[in-house]
Amino acid sequence: MDNSRIIEANLSVVGYVKINFYGFANEILKIYDKTDEFARQKNIKHLGVISEVFESSSHTRYEYLLLQCFYTDIAEKVYKGDSNTIGSISVDGKKYFGNSIIKAWFLLSNFGHTFMTIGDEKSLIQFTKERKGFRNKLISDILDNDLKIYCEKVIREYDYREFHHVLSVWRIYKTCRNKQLLAKILKIYKLFLLEEHTVKVDVDKLNQLKYIARFIREVAIVSIDGHYTHLPVNIS
Repeated sequence: MDNSRIIEANLSVVGYVKINFYGFANEILKIYDKTDEFARQKNIKHLGVISEVFESSSHTRYEYLLLQCFYTDIAEKVYKGDSNTIGSISVDGKKYFGNSIIKAWFLLSNFGHTFMTIGDEKSLIQFTKERKGFRNKLISDILDNDLKIYCEKVIREYDYREFHHVLSVWRIYKTCRNKQLLAKILKIYKLFLLEEHTVKVDVDKLNQLKYIARFIREVAIVSIDGHYTHLPVNIS
């Protein structure tokens, strides 16, 4: 398949896997290459400060991200041919593979997580709320009006669980110099982050993809955290 790349990994939960990043997901992967993002995520503990308390909870955000992407391939096979099929989606007349869209959402979502994840992010969003100058500088770099409103709302409401998305958007602006690619990335990311859209898209299909993505994320969290922390959970 054109515009595709295979990443091989040995994930403790599922073993040796090959994950195909194609279409739009591979375009995001090129930004990962440019910023050496996988190397950064290999040094980030998925559970952040919790890993400092429970030594077994030392798995990385890199492993968690790849597990989500692997589960996306599994979901595509499981749902194929039924009402929950991943399939494809058309955005402003351009067709995208649903598999690549979901993987792109995972790649973009993890792009903004900090070293100690939610612990750092709670401190940083509090700092952002209290320091008007810092907040204005952070928001001023985000030029898309819809995303600017979204980011301001996350900060205003102290929604620290969503703050990594604010950081992801900010990093995308800082790292992507190709204006056409930047516009495409923001358009696709907004489909995941926002409830209302100005683009032409099948809303039912979009909601279906978002549901599958969130379901995969939850299964990945339970399976990887359960594997390392010895929780009485078994994922079949």
